[in-house]
Amino acid sequence: VGTEVIKDQSSVKGTTPGQNLGEWEDELPSATGANSQSSIAAQVAAEKRADPAKAAVANSAAAAAASVDKGTAANAAGGGKKTDAPRQAKDGAPGNSGGSGAHDEKSTKEAAAARKLREQLDKLKPQVIEEIQLDTSIIYHGNQARVRSFMHKLRSGVNVKMALVGGSISAGMGPNGFGEQSFKRLTAAFPRSGPPMHAFHNGAVGGIMSTYMTACLKWHVPTDIDLVVVEFNVNDGFEEHFCTELPCTIEYGGLNSNKRRSYERLLRKLLMLPHRPAVIMLQTFDMSKRLFMNSGEDQLGVLAQLYSVPWLSFRSVLWERYQRGVKGYSVEEIMLEGGADIHPNAYGHLMLADLVTGFLGRVGEALINRPFTPADQAIVDADLLDPVLPGNIVWDEEYCIIDDKFKDTVKEKPGFEWVDESKPDALVRKWGFVATKPGSYLALTFSTASTTQVPGVEDPHTVVTINHLKSYEHMGQAVVTCESGCTCEASVMDGHWEQRNSQLSMHRFSASQHPKCTIKIKVLESTTSGEHKVKVQGIVIADEATAPGQFSSLMPQIVPADLMGNSKVTR
Repeated sequence: VGTEVIKDQSSVKGTTPGQNLGEWEDELPSATGANSQSSIAAQVAAEKRADPAKAAVANSAAAAAASVDKGTAANAAGGGKKTDAPRQAKDGAPGNSGGSGAHDEKSTKEAAAARKLREQLDKLKPQVIEEIQLDTSIIYHGNQARVRSFMHKLRSGVNVKMALVGGSISAGMGPNGFGEQSFKRLTAAFPRSGPPMHAFHNGAVGGIMSTYMTACLKWHVPTDIDLVVVEFNVNDGFEEHFCTELPCTIEYGGLNSNKRRSYERLLRKLLMLPHRPAVIMLQTFDMSKRLFMNSGEDQLGVLAQLYSVPWLSFRSVLWERYQRGVKGYSVEEIMLEGGADIHPNAYGHLMLADLVTGFLGRVGEALINRPFTPADQAIVDADLLDPVLPGNIVWDEEYCIIDDKFKDTVKEKPGFEWVDESKPDALVRKWGFVATKPGSYLALTFSTASTTQVPGVEDPHTVVTINHLKSYEHMGQAVVTCESGCTCEASVMDGHWEQRNSQLSMHRFSASQHPKCTIKIKVLESTTSGEHKVKVQGIVIADEATAPGQFSSLMPQIVPADLMGNSKVTR
């Protein structure tokens, strides 16, 4: 209050353009006149004589003024003349004029805590992008209450849990992935000396969309998480025809499609977890299209704003420098070779980590001048408003049937055995029902009664997805039929292809809704590989109804086998 606002750093005596504020902070003029500490001290004395009740208020004002003064040159009483106070007085250390001894001690502790926090936050600053690019990447800040809560926990020494959900961009690269890199920076900045330690859960699964994660969230994210980074922009994609799937009117901005409805439910599920986690929407970018507008992030960004979720954009970091041919920003320099111009390489993942930790660092720095308050906590604890999209309610039901729960759905299994085909030292186990002879079959019973019904859809059906293995050798074919309860068209599931790798694939079909739907998966005599192996690893039930035969909640066909269920959390 009362200080001059300097717009051009070069106009300050002894500074040059681009000089850091901290280097010439002591040159800033202190508050003068009625707002100076000396004038407020005189006001305190006057208030004591006139009205003791007002004295406490005046004393508080004096303390606030002393706190605001961070060591810029102190004023002589009433004169406004700058003195040459020692630099250590900047943080309330000895040498600061005015205030009681107790206040000086408090100010000194606060200043020391602020210096420590700044040193910690330095470890979160961008490593490969520039600060101005970080500015560009933060498309929407949100109210930041939940992110402030997360950073407040870290500053207070509380152990935290961070999670990542998304597709293969998030699941790939292992320790070089942006999720792991971000977590390493956080733990380096705010280490814990003993248990419980900070924890990181990579719940991403290659090849899936938000529709899968909405159904299977509890298998990939622990309920006591404190921060979740969501990356589904590339896999969910840009929807060119919003209103072709559902009754959809302009009043919903074209968002009333199954994919967008599923994304809203995913956000709501995350935001309603017990720790009220901070959620950050990280939007990656498909550079194969070479089109700035051909991205789903602007559509998903509407949901970010509706739920006050921060929105970070990789596209905004890359685009201009990519177009100008700046070194380090070509597709070849940022993306993996053979990654379809979608999957960043190690350097690209460092950029993504810069976006996450750079944003967190800025939120943490704001805590110095505006600490976390009960008002912030009230925002964190507030109930969510009703869903924006009509009838888009989150139900606590089980739609992801994998691992041991999948075993429970099997009623008959002649010729099939429950087998783990992973290597002995593998961290990820590859359990599934395996058969090698024609005529073998699995009979499975589960519910296809989706809890979320879509207005205007008659005879609602449910999309059922069978997770099965595809490979270049040994694999056979199976026919999928509905035996009782539900009805569906018979379909053939083929586990063989020519490409030289083995991956989990999604075989989808539409079934009528029934609480006890029984299907049969039977190995056929026909084969394109010469052999008959069939491996089935799970079933995913769409949590929202569709019209008959309408595959509106489809997921990409191919999922890397070693990424499916790679982050199941045991609770």
